[in-house]
Amino acid sequence: MTRRLLRLRSGIKWKLRKLPRETKDKHLAERCQIVLLAAKRSSQRAIAESVGCHQSRVSRVLKRFREEGMCWFSHNWTTGIKGIK
Repeated sequence: MTRRLLRLRSGIKWKLRKLPRETKDKHLAERCQIVLLAAKRSSQRAIAESVGCHQSRVSRVLKRFREEGMCWFSHNWTTGIKGIK
């Protein structure tokens, strides 16, 4: 299986680092951590072990991030409010 590189611009990295500190949503914080670790070229297995989730979750998060980018993080799933730009 080949690894797909995930490259993040510095502004995106900054938002992904800042976002978990500004929210109480642990799932959002987990998604940020997964994407940041993938950008450091960690394997999905290593990311799953580090974050404490299943490898299939890591795969789904990365797939969704590649498809939708930061727009995916901008939706508050509990209230339905869009916020991050």
